[in-house]
Amino acid sequence: MGNSNAGNDMPDFSDVVGGASSTAAKTEATFKMYTIASGDSLSKIAKREYGNANDWPKIFEANKDQIKDPNKIFPGQQIKIPSRWSLVAAMASMVIAACGKKEAPPPPPPPAPAPVAVAPAPDLVNVPVSVKQVVLANQIGADKKAAAPMTGFAPADTIYAVVESIGSGDASLKAVWTYHKGDKVAQVNETVQELKLAGPTTSEFHISKPGGWPAGDYQVEIFLGGASVGTQKFVVK
Repeated sequence: MGNSNAGNDMPDFSDVVGGASSTAAKTEATFKMYTIASGDSLSKIAKREYGNANDWPKIFEANKDQIKDPNKIFPGQQIKIPSRWSLVAAMASMVIAACGKKEAPPPPPPPAPAPVAVAPAPDLVNVPVSVKQVVLANQIGADKKAAAPMTGFAPADTIYAVVESIGSGDASLKAVWTYHKGDKVAQVNETVQELKLAGPTTSEFHISKPGGWPAGDYQVEIFLGGASVGTQKFVVK
């Protein structure tokens, strides 16, 4: 991501580490956006992001649509940085069958009462993908859900944005994290997940800062297919 602070008195967020994951059965890709600065090269970016300059081909492969020569990149050019973690999640299910020994057939049951009409449950699978809620937390479980929703964080916290969605189909989810000081705004991190969804899904985006979060006001905005679908504000104290 590009770290364009809106003034000299704004904090430095260049050391922020962002990531994401999902309960979706298949995650096509997860990456963050980065704006190339003067003096950058793919190997320098790979060294900073992955700890190994020789991993630059990962970045090149993810941006072949706009980088034709890995030695020719330009300041201001926005590229995708693939996540260092594999975000392909496998969903496992178990079917347990109980077997009992055969017994004499029971007597016929009494006549059943007249059936009561029950409204059908809403279809959460065969509908277009939509986001139902966004919750913030400093811990999540194995199911990606927030351990305890919160809006206030400590400087050492990892901050999670948990996104609950329904529906099926391809979905591009993006989280844009920002810091706010008066009328000034600094971008903290931007991460994208390209997902194949098949029903209710929990996805998460997270950010951490090794040097600790500066106190102040922040927000995260979630986008689905380029359209804003939710914003959560939070405070670091």
